[in-house]
Amino acid sequence: MNGDLPPGLENRTAAPLLRAAGSQARARAVWAFAHGMVLLELDQRFPPDADLDAAWHAGIAAFQAG
Repeated sequence: MNGDLPPGLENRTAAPLLRAAGSQARARAVWAFAHGMVLLELDQRFPPDADLDAAWHAGIAAFQAG
């Protein structure tokens, strides 16, 4: 954890995602997916013709199905 943040901030910030995901493992997986997609987009690591909307929808659908 980052020592520069006020104590408890990360837990309070993560609480809505944890409630929505239903478990800590699933919340971490959702966060990892979203974080990875955003970083790849910002770093322009997808091919120019990539359908990013489809990729986001497929990832979200996978979490909804599981």
